[in-house]
Amino acid sequence: MVELLVESSVLIILVLALRTIFGGLVNYRILYGLWGLVALRLLLPVPLVQTSVNVMQVWHETSAILHDQSAKWDNGKENVEKEKYDAENETDRPEQASSQQDVLKQQDSPISTEPEMSSKGQQTDAQKGDPGDTATQREQESSAYYKQKTTGEASADTSENQESSASASMEKGEQTGKQGKNAADASGTEHQIKNPLSYFRYLVQKIGIEEVIFGIWCAGILICLAILISGNVSLYRKLYRDRKLYMGNGRYADHKTGQHLRIYTTSVLSSPCLYGCLRPGIYLPKDLVEEISDSKLEQIIVHEQTHYRHGDHIWSVLRMLLVSIYWFDPFVWIAAASAKRDAELACDEAVVLSLGEGQRHDYAAMLLE
Repeated sequence: MVELLVESSVLIILVLALRTIFGGLVNYRILYGLWGLVALRLLLPVPLVQTSVNVMQVWHETSAILHDQSAKWDNGKENVEKEKYDAENETDRPEQASSQQDVLKQQDSPISTEPEMSSKGQQTDAQKGDPGDTATQREQESSAYYKQKTTGEASADTSENQESSASASMEKGEQTGKQGKNAADASGTEHQIKNPLSYFRYLVQKIGIEEVIFGIWCAGILICLAILISGNVSLYRKLYRDRKLYMGNGRYADHKTGQHLRIYTTSVLSSPCLYGCLRPGIYLPKDLVEEISDSKLEQIIVHEQTHYRHGDHIWSVLRMLLVSIYWFDPFVWIAAASAKRDAELACDEAVVLSLGEGQRHDYAAMLLE
């Protein structure tokens, strides 16, 4: 899909450039025919011509070259900064080395053993105590043991009570936490629904970015088709109710094709046009028919017949379809508008070539009006 969009955009830009350069120098029917290549590229999923040069390949190679140049630039910048940092810190290295040597000398110096000797002496004196002191010490130890045992039983009961109360409070906290989590989830869902951006992120996390983009694309196609189809159906109904046949049976012979197109007058339109796909007809405004001369009216009818010979009513439907499919691509909209303008120029050019010298001047004056 990306390759199709890139190649079609490049082709549209190329056709626009050719129109700008050769407009007025080349037959407009040739320039109008170039839009057929754009339409084929947009309709076909494969390239029109297989060549050794690919637009996406050139794009990837250019991106790789730019990435390599950027990486080299970043590496060179880091090396320069590193050299600058090393040069600034080079003067501090002798002081750090001298301080490290002083610390090593202090660690290698002998440690005094007098404190150990004094402690050993105190321990010997303590071991040489008299028997009276030993008996008194035993009584104190037994009473202390009894108190410790009694206190231990009481503390055990207290710890059991604390454990039971703690477990109850933990259960209560878990229930409160679950309720809070459910409330937070509900509020979060409501927030996601209220905020479009948050809701879009939620959909992306839920079903994936590709599926979301595909859904948006299909929705856009349906909306564009619905707008265009409903507008044309509404216009056709208005024309069908208001139109009236012109020139007796409403037929005007096209001597070049041998076909007859029905001609109608209507008050719905303000300018003449060829309308319809399967059974097209020429529609003329009532006010225009009453105001202009028969010769000018004949030139207008010839103009609309030329549109029919060029198949512009079918190209109009194709443009509508392509614009609906590629509604997100601005290049397709530009191409559709430019192709419609080239269709008019090609039609005017063909009409001028089919008219005589005197009629050409009148037709040109009518176009200016």
